[in-house]
Amino acid sequence: MKNQFTTSLRVFLCHVSEDKSKVRSLYNKLVADGFDTWLDEENLLPGQEWQTEIPKAVRNSDIVIICLSRKFTTKEGYGQKEIKIALDAADEKPDGTIFLIPAKLEECKVPERLIRWQWVDLTKSKGYEKLKSALTTRANQLKPIPLEKGDIGETDLLAELSHAKNKSQWSTVIRLCDQLLTVDPINAELYITRAQAYYHQNHDSLAILDSIRAIELNPKSFLAYQIRADAYRMKQLYQQSVADASMSIKLKPNVDAS
Repeated sequence: MKNQFTTSLRVFLCHVSEDKSKVRSLYNKLVADGFDTWLDEENLLPGQEWQTEIPKAVRNSDIVIICLSRKFTTKEGYGQKEIKIALDAADEKPDGTIFLIPAKLEECKVPERLIRWQWVDLTKSKGYEKLKSALTTRANQLKPIPLEKGDIGETDLLAELSHAKNKSQWSTVIRLCDQLLTVDPINAELYITRAQAYYHQNHDSLAILDSIRAIELNPKSFLAYQIRADAYRMKQLYQQSVADASMSIKLKPNVDAS
């Protein structure tokens, strides 16, 4: 079942090219169930340096699914490096966090360095449902805890938000904005920040919605118009994009809103 937490859960699929058809099928299932799933052929843009973008995607993910097969367990190359990046990220998570899931695409041996994590067999009838249950559990772990105005945690979250934004950790930015908006639901800057994060995660429709809310709260926010212009452009709504870009320039002429 889709909800706002599963749709913001960022899932990375680690695999080898020989398993692409099976992994693409898994990707389609996860997307259909509302999970924000990262797959190289879907998310890498022309001209991007994949050796830079893939490690960034792993570190920014809420959960990493390692798609295991006989070829994966025996092949040398970048897939093994992705595992190392995922293992390093897993070591930074609190005990009990579901972050790394080995998933068998066929009957094969689980690599020694992954053996401490419970694996799931996707060839079994209930394999995918078990995987989805684990992802939903992880999404629930990440639900924002409501704060009260003046709560000492609010200051800490604002500092954490600034750090996450500077590090381009967009999934974290979204979660922190969700939590802070429970305290201050009319804060235009929080909607702008979350809109930026949605845009960088290719959630253009959500970026547009948050930009609209920010503009309602602060009609003079040039940045909200700029983000909405970019999101409209990605959706090929060029007339709306040009109008918003023009408004952004009008509000702050010295800033490039292209």
